[in-house]
Amino acid sequence: SCIHLAEKLENMSQDAASLLDKSKARKASLHEGEFVRASLVDAIDQKEICVARVRTFTGHLHEDYHHLITRLNEERQGKSMCERELELLHGELEEYRSSNDSLLCSIAAQVQHAVDVKGSLQCMLLRSEAETQRL
Repeated sequence: SCIHLAEKLENMSQDAASLLDKSKARKASLHEGEFVRASLVDAIDQKEICVARVRTFTGHLHEDYHHLITRLNEERQGKSMCERELELLHGELEEYRSSNDSLLCSIAAQVQHAVDVKGSLQCMLLRSEAETQRL
């Protein structure tokens, strides 16, 4: 019966050692689980920070995009206004050119008339001189 008790005690001791090993393993596993949990919480926090940054950055990009679209539309309107002004100026230039051509023709006619008058006067002067010498 002592042997039987000794065997029983040995079995109980082995069971206790096995339970202690299992308990240590569970503690280690629990510690690992806590570490994994903490790592996951950190990763989630980092993800939320990144998402907030991306949202902010996307908002800025969206604002910049609308600002650029507005500027582009303003430049297009400005360009079309400049084109209209250029067309008006071109029309005025054509009018001035036409007017200048008429003015140049008029001046040329006046110069030709002046040359003709000068020639006439020179002829008259020569006749007058010739008449004067003859007398």
